[in-house]
Amino acid sequence: MKNKPKRYKRNEELLKARKNRKLSQQKVADELEITRHYYSQIERGERRPSLELALKISDFFAISPRGFV
Repeated sequence: MKNKPKRYKRNEELLKARKNRKLSQQKVADELEITRHYYSQIERGERRPSLELALKISDFFAISPRGFV
């Protein structure tokens, strides 16, 4: 059985920001020019984005990049 990653505040903030804007993971991924699967992993805390992607996500949602990297 695979251990599930801990859900960190940053991941919950991403989920909340996306849902508040009524966006699908696919729409966010398209805007960020990444796959939906990769974005989903970031949102669930399974992967950490590069610094460049963390900045793009921060700009997109107008949130601080602190906590991504």
